[in-house]
Amino acid sequence: MNDNVNTIDEEQIRTAFWTLSDLVLDLSYAWNSQRKMFHSLPFGQGDHSGFLGTDLVLISRNLAAAEDQVYELEAALDSVLIPQSERQTIYSSEGGMTIEDLLRWLHQFLGDEAKTIAIEGGRNGIQTSLTPTAATLQKLVQSHFSQAENDGYPPGLYAARTQNAAKSLERQLTNLVCLSSRISRSDTPILLNIRTERIADTTSNSDVRIRVEARCLNIRPDNDLVLIAGGETVPSDEDRTSIDGDTITSEFTLSHDLSDCDHRVSVVDGNGNMLTEGMKTTLAVEPSAQFKGASRAE
Repeated sequence: MNDNVNTIDEEQIRTAFWTLSDLVLDLSYAWNSQRKMFHSLPFGQGDHSGFLGTDLVLISRNLAAAEDQVYELEAALDSVLIPQSERQTIYSSEGGMTIEDLLRWLHQFLGDEAKTIAIEGGRNGIQTSLTPTAATLQKLVQSHFSQAENDGYPPGLYAARTQNAAKSLERQLTNLVCLSSRISRSDTPILLNIRTERIADTTSNSDVRIRVEARCLNIRPDNDLVLIAGGETVPSDEDRTSIDGDTITSEFTLSHDLSDCDHRVSVVDGNGNMLTEGMKTTLAVEPSAQFKGASRAE
């Protein structure tokens, strides 16, 4: 290009081109370095330093979607003959509140409180109030609408339309927890939900093997699961824990007396220190069809 520069005007054009090139390169470098701050990352990823203003837009959209889903759930309950008056009498075994109490709390939190906390409280408010409350509501929705059919609850609670609406609400609350935890200042794990599966009895006929899958935010490579059964803390079987994205999967060997009592699952660090409160779960009574009669393939 220098060979084509002859006059002062052409030198000015060349200088302007160099300046523009430097600006574009600097802009490209800055964007490649900071682009991860402008979009939400998958569960379990990110450094909790996202821009509050950017993510607050996503949180606001999620709050609106979750509140709409609460209305959908109320409509589904009305359609299966569980009106507001009856919802005030249906208590959950977990949390000690009625379905109507939970729905009112959801409306209040999703409609006004959460956005006020995020705007006025900033990162501290999101970490100490919004994220824990959203996680609590997610667990309560899961608890209220996953009751066993023999617990004496109205048949409409198990209708497909009710369960679908509840699952959709639970999913929206899970997304809210994910978004809000990304911009908090804490790396503490947050349990979202748990699935248990009885693999098979062991050859001794005195123990049972259980697989537990826990969906969790802020997982670290050295995290593990423990079962709290009958007041006793049971560690996972050695070399039987794996982490895949936002999911920790562990296997446990329990004696028959411990397999029949109440269970809670907690996340621990590499030293065995509990990092989360125990989440209540129900162990599967029978082995799954895939694993019935045999242990997990080595």
